[in-house]
Amino acid sequence: PISDHWSQNLSQFFPEAISFIDEARGKNCWVLVHCLAGISRSVTVTVAYLMQKLNLSMNDAYDIVKMKKSNISPNFNFMGQLLDFERTLGLNSPCDNRMPTQQLYFTTPSNQNVFQVDSLQST
Repeated sequence: PISDHWSQNLSQFFPEAISFIDEARGKNCWVLVHCLAGISRSVTVTVAYLMQKLNLSMNDAYDIVKMKKSNISPNFNFMGQLLDFERTLGLNSPCDNRMPTQQLYFTTPSNQNVFQVDSLQST
C-alpha cells in the first residue's frame, strides 16, 4: 500500500496499474481507480494512464480528469513523478528546457502538507 505522503514512490506502480486497466478495458470491463479520499493517489494513477494511452502531456491529462472530477489535488511529489513520467514517455512540451535529472530537496514538513524547498537546480 502507498500512503499519500511526499516520500512515497507511486510511479513505480504506473506500469502495473496501466497494464491492469488496459487488460480490464480490453475485456470491456469497467475499472474503478480509487484511494481513501479520491483526490491524490487515484488521480495520479488515472493521469498516468491517460498520458500513456492517449499520448497526452501531464497538463492535458490532468485537465481531462479535472473536468470529470473537480476536487482533485495530487500531492506535490506525485505531480513531480508525473512530470518525470511525461519525460519518460517523450511527451515534453517543446518549451520544456529542464534537465532530466533536475532534483528537488525537501525538508521540514509544515502543517499544511507543503514542504520547504532547500535547493533547486535549474538551467
